[in-house]
This record gives sequence, structure tokens and C-alpha cells, in this order.
Amino acid sequence: MKRSARIILFFLLLPVLVLAQSKPKLGVVLSGGGAKGIAHVGVLKAMEEAGLRPDYIAGTSMGSVVGGLYALGYSADEIEQIILDIDWNQLLANSVPLNYISFEEKEYYGRYLLEFPMDGLELKLPTGLIEGHILNELLHYYTWTSTPFADFDEFPIVYRCVATDVRSGDPVVFAGGPLQTAIRASMALPTAFTAVDLDSTLVVDGGVVNNFPVDIIRALGADYVVGVDVSYVADAPVPGSMVGILMNLAMVQSERAMPSMIDLCDIYIHPDLEDNSTASFGNADEIMEIGHRTGRIYADTLKALANEIGMNRKPLSVGDTTESYVLKELTFQGNTLFGNKLIKNKLGLERGDTINRDKVREAIRRVYGINGFRDVGYTLKTLPDGGAEMKVRMREKLPNSLSASLHIDNAFSTGFLLNFTARDLLLRESRSVFIADISSNPKFRFDYYKYAGPEKSFAVNLRYDYISREIPLYTNGEVSDLVTNIQQEVQLNFLTTQSLRQSFLFGGFYSKRTDRTDLGLTLPAEIGELTSANAGLRGAYLRNSLNDRNFPTRGAELLVNARLYLSNDYGISFKEGFDGVELVPGDPSTIVPKEFFVDFVDAIEPDFYTTFFVDYRKFVQLNKKNQLISAFRLGAILSTEDQGKSYNSFRLGGQQRVLIDDARAYGYNYTEIEPDNFGLLGLEYQHVLFGNLFLRAGTNVISTYRYVPLDDTGDFSMKELLEENTTFGYGLSGSFRTRLGPFSAGVSRNTSDSNFRYFFSYGFSFNYSD
Repeated sequence: MKRSARIILFFLLLPVLVLAQSKPKLGVVLSGGGAKGIAHVGVLKAMEEAGLRPDYIAGTSMGSVVGGLYALGYSADEIEQIILDIDWNQLLANSVPLNYISFEEKEYYGRYLLEFPMDGLELKLPTGLIEGHILNELLHYYTWTSTPFADFDEFPIVYRCVATDVRSGDPVVFAGGPLQTAIRASMALPTAFTAVDLDSTLVVDGGVVNNFPVDIIRALGADYVVGVDVSYVADAPVPGSMVGILMNLAMVQSERAMPSMIDLCDIYIHPDLEDNSTASFGNADEIMEIGHRTGRIYADTLKALANEIGMNRKPLSVGDTTESYVLKELTFQGNTLFGNKLIKNKLGLERGDTINRDKVREAIRRVYGINGFRDVGYTLKTLPDGGAEMKVRMREKLPNSLSASLHIDNAFSTGFLLNFTARDLLLRESRSVFIADISSNPKFRFDYYKYAGPEKSFAVNLRYDYISREIPLYTNGEVSDLVTNIQQEVQLNFLTTQSLRQSFLFGGFYSKRTDRTDLGLTLPAEIGELTSANAGLRGAYLRNSLNDRNFPTRGAELLVNARLYLSNDYGISFKEGFDGVELVPGDPSTIVPKEFFVDFVDAIEPDFYTTFFVDYRKFVQLNKKNQLISAFRLGAILSTEDQGKSYNSFRLGGQQRVLIDDARAYGYNYTEIEPDNFGLLGLEYQHVLFGNLFLRAGTNVISTYRYVPLDDTGDFSMKELLEENTTFGYGLSGSFRTRLGPFSAGVSRNTSDSNFRYFFSYGFSFNYSD
């Protein structure tokens, strides 16, 4: 009875099985073409509208990106949103945003015009090619759903992509392995991106040998092929540039094969992308629309094909993927300068952790943020028990580098900046920075840190700064004297290093300052120098999530800095041949002996006191081109000493930030105000034009106040603060991003006088921020 039932069931299902076996297979081929390949998304959308969803899909270069995501199950609409969300300028740059960099590395990142890697003491020329860390990060993120598949045949749509073997010149067809690696290899354009190392060979863009891999789709068994080509132009004119000529030569093999590949297509679609080129990533929405419009021109043809093969499929969708895995194994590859403990600490992942694509992306960013790597990626392999094995793959930079830049401004003239940075010069897992600013206001710094602790979770930092500069003294905005100021400071700090955004710091300092007036208008001509030497402790909390040092559009920056001055030694010296100050020139009877001044300086010397400084600003994005910037700054001197003492006051004014605790303000020149206590609230509007011009209009209210002992707060007067010591500053400023560095200029004014203040600066400087 059972045998008879099985026979009957077999014959009932036989037509269905035969139909399934004989149902035609549809393949789609997407050519390379840089930004023009974005049009593929629009054509796929038109195919979806016709009820077509391929059984196979293959692509080269940009076609491999779109094809790979589509094969994984992303719909055309989802791929469109991914493309529109990408910051293409950032992705195609040879640098990453500031918020990708570890806090201990932020100060020196992205602020030099020329950077030369060094092998020992031998300078190496930079390749100029894009390492593509941002691109790799995006590919890892959006191909996360490929993790459980053994090969590309298991994808919702069978997938292939093509790269070129550098050694043999043969095509490399990817049918398995990490999808991110396959796509990155397929789009490694020789004149733009670095080649991809597959351990056994190097590969570059597949467009060199097969830019339109219709033959591969046919070999898979496709009965019908829809080919979308955005590159081929028969009898194209000879390019006028050397780069264009070299690219044409590189693509000769692929170009020769194009007519035969086109003949293999049942439907060949070639969107007219008008004036858009391979580099027109800024026109992504327009290019996708052209692709969609072109696809709709073929709507009847596509629907006829759907009817012929009996296909009426709905688009796939990945949606908000939430796949997670338990991390069972964690290994590292490629790190020689940085030990496994440090990498593991930065990664922040442990065996047994549940990981998803967001958690892994943040972990990889923390490792890359060490700023010692060309690229950091990973492979993820699922295990039979449902867990995952993760291998972090790193490509280190050369350990040493020499960087240089030029700077010009109206406050400190012109200078040439040199930076020599060495890894492991003094002990393992350390960084030594030597910086010199060669100018009429010379500066020098030695900055050393070493990762320390059993888990490498903090760093020991030794720092020496020497700064010599001429600082104007102002009266109502007009220069009244010039002070030559020389500052030297040694710091020994301990700082946390586990975060990209924040760090806690504690340490000690010794500083020495020498001042002398150049015009002799502020101090008597007989006096040579005023000196002060201070020693104490410092504690700070620093947070920085800005996306760029000089041109931020999002993120925030916070500094909370407290200094406890435990030892203070003030001094005064007279010029040679003078033993005092002659109050009435030419009348020796009016001479005040130098002992009086020495005693006076001793009398104003405090025992100990604390300075407390806060600087906060936040960028709120209204949209990509418009931001609001709020600011809050506060400085206070805390002590029980009497009011006759002299303290290290704060520096307020201007748009430059030479030292970390300088307070910027509209309405005043740099350090025009040096108050004992102050508070500032500010608001700016920023508009970004053409992606490179940043225009700002801002205002701030500033209140300053004299020193008040903590045990005599009754001496504080709110009326005095508001009526006598509060002013408004306002102004306009702008910054222009150029290939040769930033250019900034501005004008401002305040409500207490009628003078305008102007500033301009060009280039990358020694300043804490340019």
C-alpha cells in the first residue's frame, strides 16, 4: 500500500519537477566604471518593477560592489540608501576622520602638508594610492550577512566577481572566501587604490582583463543575460593626460573583448550618463536616476522577458540585520610593533562575547586609531557550534616618519614646521615625537609616551615644551607694547588610552616663564626680565568626538583642566649698569633701589593655588551644509591667598588656540584679555559651500572678574560683574580647505570699544589647533 502511494505521488509531482528543472535561469552582469557604476542600482530597480530577480549576478569593480550587495539580498532601494549615506570625499581620501583616531594620537593627526614614511633613517616617497580603510570598513559592515555562507553559490543570488593577478595578468574569479576581500580586490583600480594581498599573489581591478564578465555568467548556466555596461565607448578618443593614456593601455585586453561580451547578452543596456565621469561620486543621486530612467526605457523588453521565462519575483530585502555570534576564537595577524595585549585592549572583545557588526566596527576602529596601521580588517568564520572565529588582520605603517608644513598668520608671522615621529625608538610600544617650529617665534617639543600596565590600558607621557613668542599688549584693541615671552615646561603624565573619544590624565609639571618688554612702555626701561617658576600637579578630562580638526561639522570637544600650583618662585632682574628705577629721568634723587622691586615681587608670590579651566563646544548638524556651534568656556583661580598676590591668569581672545588652555573669543585679539576669572557663552552658525568653504557668523558674551579669595566671597559683586565687566563680541570668519592646507580669516568687534579686530592664518602650525 505504501509503495503504491509513493508511485502515485511521484507521478503527481513529476510535471512540477520537470518544470522546475527546465525553467530558464536569468543572469545579470554589471560592468565596472567607477562612479558611473552607480547607475546599476537604477537599472536593477527597473528590473524589480518588471518582476525580474536574477538567479546569477556577476560584476567587476563598481559592478562587483552593487552586484555583491544585491546577491546578498539587499534590494535596489536599500543599496540606493547605502550609496547616498556614504561620504564619498572621505571614502576616497587617503586619510580617515579625526574621530577614528585614538585620543593619545589626535594632537598630531592630519596636520601636516607633507608626510614621508621612513625605513630607519631612509626617506620613502608616499605612494599616493588610497589604502582604503574607510572603504574596507564599509564593505565589512554591509557584507556582514555573508558570514554563514560557505561560498558565493549559497548566497540568495549566486555571485561572481573578477580581479586581475598582478604577476600573471590572468583574471581571478572569486567564487568564495570573504566577500569584502573579493569586492575590494575587484575594484582596486591601479592608479587609485593599493593592490590587495591574497597571500599567494597581489590582485588589482578586474576591469584590466574583464570589465564586463558575461562569459562567466554564461558558464554558470544562465539561459538569459541582461548586461548593464556604463564604460564601453567604441572608437573612444585618445585621452589627453598621461594617467588616461596609462589607464587605456591597462584596459586594452578588456576593451578588445567588449564586442564579444556584448554579443553574449540577450538584453544590453548602456545608460547615457551625459557629463558624469568615473569620479562623479558627488552626483550619485543623479547617476542612479539616469540608470532608473534608462531601465524604464527597456520596461516592455524586461516585462516580455519576465513573461517568457515565467518570472514574477519580488525584490529581496536585508532590512536591519541583527545577526550576532558568540566569539569563540580570537587571533591576530600582521602586528609586530604593537603587541597582542595592546591590540586586544584596544579591540575590547573577549572570548565568549556576543558580537554583531556594529560592535565589531567600533572595535576595529579602536585598533586602527593607534595610527600605526595602513589598514585593519578582519575575517569571521562560523563554527559548527554556532560560534565564530575572528582573525584581526593588520598592515603596519613603517615605524618612523618625517612630516613638514608651512604656516603664516598675522599674530606670529611665518614658520616652517618639522615633525619626526619614531615608534619603538625608546622601549617597545612607545612613540617619540620631536617637533621644531623654525620661525621668528621658535618652538620645540619632545613628546614621548609608552603604553603601560598589564593590559596596556594606560600610557606614561613625558613631555617638554619650549615656546618663544612676541605677544602684543593691547589697550582698546590697539597695540601698546610688545612682550617677549619664553615658556618652558616639563610634564610627566599618566593617561588612559582605551577610548577614541576621551582620556583621563593625571600628572605633575614644572614650568618656567620669562617676560621682557620690547618697547619699554609697560615696564620701566631699567628692568630686564620678569621670571616665574612653578611646580605642581595637574588633572584633566579630555573628550573629542569632532570629525575633523580644522573643518569640523559634527561632534563635540570638552576640556576640563585643573592645575594645583604647589611651588611658586617669582624673580626680577635689571639691565646691566642699573641698580634701580629712576622715577624722574635725569634726577638721581628719584631712584628707587632694585631691592624695593625684589621685595615687591617676593610679596606678590603666592604659596599655592588652583586654576580651573573648562572649554566646551558642540556642533549640531541641521543638515550636511548647515551647523550650529555652541560654546561654553570658564576659568577660575581658587585660593585663600589675599588679593595682593599675582597668579597665572587665563588667556582670552582671538580665534587661535596656541596652547590647550587658550580660550577663543569673538571681539578680541589673541590674549588681549588676561583675566583671573571669566565665563563665556557663544553661538555660531556655520554654512559649508562647495564642500571646502566654511563660513561662520558668531557672537559671545564674556564676563570677567578680579580674583576673590575663597574665604572672602562676600567681596564678590554681581552688579560689578554685569555692569562693568560684561561685554558682547561678534564677528564673521571663514576657513577654506585647500590641497596646501587650511586658510582662515575673520573680523570681529566688541561692545566696549569701536575697534575692529582682524586675523588671518594659513597652513598647519605648532598651535594646539589651527
